[in-house]
Amino acid sequence: EKQAVVKLEDPLNSFKEISFTSSMYNYRNRPYYGRQAQTTSRNTVERILNIFNLIAAGAIDELRNAVDFTKLCLENTTSCTTGLFLAVLCGNREASRVIFEGSARQYKRFVDEQNAIEEKKRKREEEMNKRLKNTKKDPVKALVNRINNLDIATGDLPGIPSGPDTIRFNLENAEAKLVDEGSKENETVSSIPPEALLLHRSFCPVDVPGVNLIGIKEHLEKRFPGSIAKDAMKSAVYLRPMELAIVKNDIEMLNELIALAESVGTQHSIDTVEIHSGDGSESVGFRDSDDESEYSDDSYEGLATTKMNRTMTVAQLRYTLVSNGSKNNDLGGLDLIELAIAMDNVDIFRSVVSFAKEFALPRRLIGVWKAQVDQENDTDCTDEEKKKRNKATQNIMELGGSCNYSLVHFILKSGAKSLFDAMGAKELDDILIDWLFQEPYKSPKTNAEENSCLKPFYDASAWVSRQIFKANASKEEVAEKLARMSTFDHQMRSSLFYAPVEFVARVASAGAKSILSGISFDVAKSKFLNTTTFNGTTALMVAAANGDEEKVKALLEAGCDRSICTTDERKWGVLHLVIENLAPELDRHVNDDNNKEEWRKVREMIEILLNGANKTDVEEMLRSPSAEHTPLMLAVSKGADEKTASFLIEQTALCAVDSLLHRDKEMNSALHLAVKTELKKEKPDISIIKAFIAHSSSLSSFENARGLTASDISLEKVLAIWEGPDLRHYPRSVYNEVVQGVGRGKIKPPRFSAKRFAKEKDLGRRAVFSLLVSAENGNRATVSFDDVKKDANIAAESARETNEVSELLFVGRNTSSIEDCNFPRLG
Repeated sequence: EKQAVVKLEDPLNSFKEISFTSSMYNYRNRPYYGRQAQTTSRNTVERILNIFNLIAAGAIDELRNAVDFTKLCLENTTSCTTGLFLAVLCGNREASRVIFEGSARQYKRFVDEQNAIEEKKRKREEEMNKRLKNTKKDPVKALVNRINNLDIATGDLPGIPSGPDTIRFNLENAEAKLVDEGSKENETVSSIPPEALLLHRSFCPVDVPGVNLIGIKEHLEKRFPGSIAKDAMKSAVYLRPMELAIVKNDIEMLNELIALAESVGTQHSIDTVEIHSGDGSESVGFRDSDDESEYSDDSYEGLATTKMNRTMTVAQLRYTLVSNGSKNNDLGGLDLIELAIAMDNVDIFRSVVSFAKEFALPRRLIGVWKAQVDQENDTDCTDEEKKKRNKATQNIMELGGSCNYSLVHFILKSGAKSLFDAMGAKELDDILIDWLFQEPYKSPKTNAEENSCLKPFYDASAWVSRQIFKANASKEEVAEKLARMSTFDHQMRSSLFYAPVEFVARVASAGAKSILSGISFDVAKSKFLNTTTFNGTTALMVAAANGDEEKVKALLEAGCDRSICTTDERKWGVLHLVIENLAPELDRHVNDDNNKEEWRKVREMIEILLNGANKTDVEEMLRSPSAEHTPLMLAVSKGADEKTASFLIEQTALCAVDSLLHRDKEMNSALHLAVKTELKKEKPDISIIKAFIAHSSSLSSFENARGLTASDISLEKVLAIWEGPDLRHYPRSVYNEVVQGVGRGKIKPPRFSAKRFAKEKDLGRRAVFSLLVSAENGNRATVSFDDVKKDANIAAESARETNEVSELLFVGRNTSSIEDCNFPRLG
C-alpha cells in the first residue's frame, strides 16, 4: 500500500525551503507561502530525496542518521510535500517524530549560532565602550585620535554606524557560518522553526487510499448546503499533517502530532526587534515581551544579516492549529475542531478538544451568560462600572466564526451520531469543562499581536473560572450553559434549531427533561419545542424557511405550535418566512421554468404547514392580524406565479369574508400590490388579477392612501408609455394586456404629440385620464381620515414594541427574524 501511495521512482527534483512568518494573521485563513529561492544544490536534492525514500521504506535507523545532515523544512515545488506530511501519509509515527525532532535540533543550532554571534558582539561593544570612556577622560589622547583618524577606524564617531572594525567583525561572522554542503561531517542548521512543518499545507489527491475526501465532501454538502464550492475537492486538497491524520481516522498519528506540537514554542510572548546590519539589510532578534528593557535597538547595531524567524508561543501554535487560524478553505472553511466533529470519531474529538482547551469554548455564549449575570447585579454598580463591564463583555464576544455556537450545536448540525450519543450521555464533560474546575484560570500575558485573537479566549475562560471559584457555579450549571441539549446559542436558538430530522425526537425529550421544574413532562416538552430567539423565531419557522420538509413534519408531529408570530417589527408568521426565504427574487425572470419550480416548493411547504392545522391556527397563519402584510400580500409582492397566488387567494378567502381586504400602512390591498408587481414583469400575468376579482368584486374599488385604486395604478403605467421617453422601456405587451384587459379599450388613448407634450403634462393629463376610466368602472371606495389615522397608530405602536430580552446585550440588536433563519455557513 505504501508503494501505491508514494511513487518516488521518478521524482521531480525541485525543492525549496518552506516560508514561515511570525505574523499570526497569515495563519487565520489558508496561508499563502511565499516562494523562496529553489534549492539547486545537487547534494541537497540528493539528501532530501534520500530522506523521502527512507520515510516511504520505513527505514527509521537510517533516517535518524540522515536527518542531522539534511535540511528538513523543505517542500517539493510541485506537490508542496514535506517530510513530515509524507510520514503522516504513510502512517509512520516513528518517522514523523524523527523528522520533527531533527528539524527542532536544526533550528536550535541556528539559534545557538545567532546567540554566539550576539554574545561576541556584546563583548566587542563593551570593549569599545570602555575604550571610549577612557578616551573621554584624557582630552589630549582624544585629540591625537581625532588627528590620526583612529576614531573613524574604530567606529567611535557618533553618527557613523560602521567602521573597518565593524566590517571585519561581520566578515569573520560570515566566514564562521560557511558550511560545506558536500561534507557530512558538518551538521545542518535551519532558520525555520519546527512548528512550520505542522502549519504547512501539502497537496493531497482525493483518491489516495485511506483518505475518503470524496465522502467528506458529500457529507458537508448535505449538512451545509452552499458551503462547499462546486469546483472544490475535485482532484486534490491542501492539508496540514493534523488534518490528514484526522481524515485518515489515524488517532495514534494525531496524538503523536499533538505531542510534538506541545513540545515546541515558548511559554510567553516574544517581540521582534528590527536590526540593521552594516550593509543596510535587516535581521530580527528576540526580545521577551515581559522584559522590554533588556535590549534596545541600538544594541543590535551591526549584527549579521540573516533574518531570524522567531518561534511561536505554545498558545499561538494551539490557536493556529485548532481555532480560527486552522480554517481550511478547501474543506469548506472547517477548522480542526469542526473537522474532527465532521469525521464523527469520539476519540479524535477528545484528542483535539483536549489540546484546544480554551479555544474550544463558545466565547459568544459565554458573553451572553456574562451579560445576564451583569444585568442581575446592575443595582450594585455605578455607571462607570457598568461601562467597564460592558466593555469586557464586548471584548469576549469579539470575532465570530465557530465561537457563535456551542460544540453541541455543530455536532447536531453535522449529524455526528457517535458524538451526539456521547454528548447526551455526558461522556465528554471531562474534556469540555472539567479542566476549568481543576484550578483558577490565569490569563496568560499577551502582546499587541495577540490581543485581537487570543485575549478574547483568555478573558472568556477567566470569567467562567471566576464563576466557578467565586460564585460557586456548579459543573452542571456550566455544562447547561455551554455543552448540553438545553444550551442556547448567542441568538437564543436552542439545540432543536440545529438538530437534523433523525435527532428531533431525542433532542426534544432531552430538552424537556432539562427544564422540568414543577411542571409535567408534556408541558415542559411543549415549552422547549416552542422556545424562541430574541426575535421570536421558533425552530419550526427556521426549518420551514430553509425548505427542510422532513424536519418540518417531524417538528409538527412532536407538537410545535405553527401559529406563533415573531416579536420583531415584522410580526411575521411561519408562512411569511417560507415565502421570504424560498421564493425567487422578483427580477429573476430569465427562465420562467426555474421560477415556477421554486414557487412550487413554496406552495408545497405551505400545504404541509396548513395540513392538519385546526381552524384557529389556519386563520392565524393566513390572516396574520398583527403583521402589516398577510402571506398572500407578501407572495404577490414577490411575484408569485399563478398557481401559488390562486392557492393563497383561495385559502385566505376561506378564512373569512373580509380576509382579502387586509391593507398595509399605505392602505394598499393585496390587489394593489399584485398590480404593482405584475407591471414590473416583462410579461404580466393577468390571471392573478382575475383571481382576485373573482373572489372579491369590491376589492377593485378600494383606494390606497394616495387615493388610487388598483386600476388607477395600472393606468399610471400605461400613461407613462405615452410620455415618449419611457416608450422604449415598456414592451407592446404591456399596452395590449393591461390597457385592453383592464380598461377594456373603451377609452382610446390620445395620440402622442411632441409639441403638446410639456403643456399636457403640466395640465395633469395623467390624473384626468385616470379619473375618466375610474368613472366608467363604477363607484370608488374612498379612504377616510379615520382609517388612515387608525392605521398610523397601529404602525406607531408596533414600532414602539421592543423585545426586552434582546436588550440584554449587543446580540440580537441588529438582527431580525429573517437572519435567525440563516445559520452561519462553514468558515
